[in-house]
Amino acid sequence: MTDLFQRAAELLAPLYKRIIERIGVSPIVFADETGIKTQSSTKHAFTWTFLADQLVG
Repeated sequence: MTDLFQRAAELLAPLYKRIIERIGVSPIVFADETGIKTQSSTKHAFTWTFLADQLVG
């Protein structure tokens, strides 16, 4: 299963990079930072989402 995720990530990397480029040049960008619990009680992780011109990155 890990190999499938790795292969999908490799194939989708150019698309992801293009979306990030387009979001970066947008005049208005909305951002959200959401905290995520981790298995360790001493660490806290975050995920960031960016939205611009109907693109989500």
